[in-house]
This record gives sequence, structure tokens and C-alpha cells, in this order.
Amino acid sequence: MGEKRYYWLKLNEGYFNSPKIKKLRKIAGGDTYTIIYLKLQLLSISNNGVLSFEGIENTFEEELALKLDEDIEDVKVTILYLQSQGLIESNSNDFLLVEACKNIGSECDSAKRVREFREKKEKMEIEMGENAKALHCNASVTDVLRSSISISNSNSISNSNIIKDNKDNNIDICKELVEYLNEKAKTRYRQVESNYKYIRARLKDFSVEDIKTVIDKKCEEWIGTEFEKYLTPETLFRPSNFEKYLNQNIRPPKKGKTERSAAHKREYTKEQFDEMFDNVEEIDI
Repeated sequence: MGEKRYYWLKLNEGYFNSPKIKKLRKIAGGDTYTIIYLKLQLLSISNNGVLSFEGIENTFEEELALKLDEDIEDVKVTILYLQSQGLIESNSNDFLLVEACKNIGSECDSAKRVREFREKKEKMEIEMGENAKALHCNASVTDVLRSSISISNSNSISNSNIIKDNKDNNIDICKELVEYLNEKAKTRYRQVESNYKYIRARLKDFSVEDIKTVIDKKCEEWIGTEFEKYLTPETLFRPSNFEKYLNQNIRPPKKGKTERSAAHKREYTKEQFDEMFDNVEEIDI
């Protein structure tokens, strides 16, 4: 298994004072719609701000209502508002939350440990002062380094050989797949370890043909759209994305109105949607 990854959504201190959020909150039931918008952003953070319609329900709105445990009509109004304000863009079965995409951060498990260690070390050094820090370094760190060097030296040759053998075993496959991605997506990703690591991780559980299938499917779906920028090794081969992409059925864009179940047959016309916001006060930017 790959390293655990942590994600977060960054909201600036003026988030609730932005005109678009203010306008959303002024609508009747606006606080509910605002919460739904925040929940949508959180739902998308592990996929770079993209929400995918998986076909669990008849429509995208019904599927979101199920995942968020929210009322279908509240979800529909929220989506309509986000579309009217340019906060969500759609392409076939994928929906991009524009602001969330800009505000998502992440780090892997090892990076988290390093950061926490350094923060703790800096705090300790401040508390101990420069003299205590120097004493601590001379008395303990040197001893630890000496002991760790003696241990690591005894294992370094065998360990390095194992690592080298594992990398050499699939280096040609990694090169082939990076070249395949560049050819299909018209990209220029380099033949470097930072790109190979995503491929190596997937080769533990999937075949070369599986990886090529994912590249083919997402190129067919995303090239020529605003999602084309996500044709990257990190996005395509991320563990949270890969199997979903591999099993995805690429559907042509639907024409006309989406069919709804009998329980949710109501549709909003443009006039009805505009009327919902007629009485909302103008916001000074």
C-alpha cells in the first residue's frame, strides 16, 4: 500500500464576506445552500476539486443528495446557483468546483511526520536557548549519529542492492508508460523518478494494460476540455482515482433534459431560477 495522504481545504478569512457567498446566504434557505456548497468542496478534495457522476442514482443531483445526506431540491438549487456564478463547470460526467480546486492542499504521511518533527524541534530549541541546544547536540545527537551510522553501514550494501534491483526491474515499463501518456495526451512529462513513483505504485496491483486503459479513457474524455490539465501522472495514477477510472464507462454527453425519477420530477426553468434571485439585494463589491 502507498503512503497515507492528508488533504485540507483552505478558506481565507474573508470567505463569508465575498459577494457570491453573501448573495447565496441572502436567498431563502441560503444558509443550508452554503453548507451544501462547503460539503461539496470537502467531498472533492481528494480528487483535485473534481466531482464525478458515478451513476449510482438517476441524476448527478440525486447522487450528491445521497452522498451528502441532503434534500435533493436543496442540492439542485445549490448546483444551479454555483453554475450561474461560474463556481462549477461540467464536462460529461465530471464537475469541477473552481474555487475548491484553487484552495486544496495535501501532504503524504512521511511529509507530515517530517513537518511535525521539525516543528517540535524548533519549539524545543526556542525553549532551551542557544547554550542548551549546543550542549544537547554535543552530548546526545553525536552519540545517536555514531550508533546509527554503525548500524546502517552493516545493512547499507544489501539494502541498496534490493532497492536498485526493484527499480531496475520495472524501469523500462515506467519509461514505456510515460512515453505512452505523452503520446496520447500530447504532453512532455520527463523520464524521471518523480513521475515513475506513481506508476510503480500501481504496478503492484495492476497490469501495464490496465494503466494504458486508464490513459486512453481519460484522454478520450478530457482532451479539449477544461479537465485536460489533469492528464498528469499524479492525478491519473493516484490510488483514490485509478480503479474508478479503470472501471469507468465513458458515456457521450446527454442531450436534452435529464430524465428524473417519478419522486423528483420537478425541473426549474431559467425564468424560475432567475425569479428566485430577483428579490436578493445587490452586493457592493
